[in-house]
Amino acid sequence: MSNSQLKEKSYRDGTMDQVYDLLMTYLNTQAHTVAFPEMTVPTIVMLKKFIKTCKNMSYSKMMKQIVDRALEQGDFITKKRSDVTFSVTDINAVVAWEKELKETNLPFKKHYASYRKNRERELSQQIADKDRNVEERLPAVERTKLMEKSKLKDREEFGELFGESSDEEDAKMDFEKAIQDGPPKKRKLQEIMENAPSSDDSEVDVESDDEESEEEKVVEKKVKHAPVTLENEDEDIVEDFHFSDSD
Repeated sequence: MSNSQLKEKSYRDGTMDQVYDLLMTYLNTQAHTVAFPEMTVPTIVMLKKFIKTCKNMSYSKMMKQIVDRALEQGDFITKKRSDVTFSVTDINAVVAWEKELKETNLPFKKHYASYRKNRERELSQQIADKDRNVEERLPAVERTKLMEKSKLKDREEFGELFGESSDEEDAKMDFEKAIQDGPPKKRKLQEIMENAPSSDDSEVDVESDDEESEEEKVVEKKVKHAPVTLENEDEDIVEDFHFSDSD
């Protein structure tokens, strides 16, 4: 990292928070041991030296809290050791004593539990602040309109799907019917053959139709030239009668 990055306040604050958290966690795991007072001597010496040379008051205060709590726990262990009757070389007795002491409410464990609770609350608050900042930067979204548009779009899509399916079913039915009926030319020829009358009947029908048409023509000519007389005492009018096309 560059010198400019090392001098940033956010980097230094984060580093000190991690150092404090690691020291508290480690000392909490060793607070019940018989050798805790001697084990913390190097750590206390280094922290006292840092406190004297550090120009940042907040950092010095953080490290001084660890020193004070470590010394307090060391004094507690020293008093407990003065009451034992076994020798330090008796490993089984030492392990049993540490196990019994671990179950008690140690001073350092009280401080660590309080620190852990406050630390978790602080981290949760930081996460909430970050989420709030992100939400403030994002544009507002009208969810009701989007829901209505999505519902309308879904209805249209479903309608198209159902329409396509019905068309496909109709086309399939027409195709199956066409296969059963056969080709159109063949089908038309079959219909003509089925509906066509026999040859003898057709000839008789044609001749009868021709005779009837000739008779109708002769009658029509006679009617056209026949005089029409009206039996009326006042006047007699003779006119030619003509058939109109509409009649």
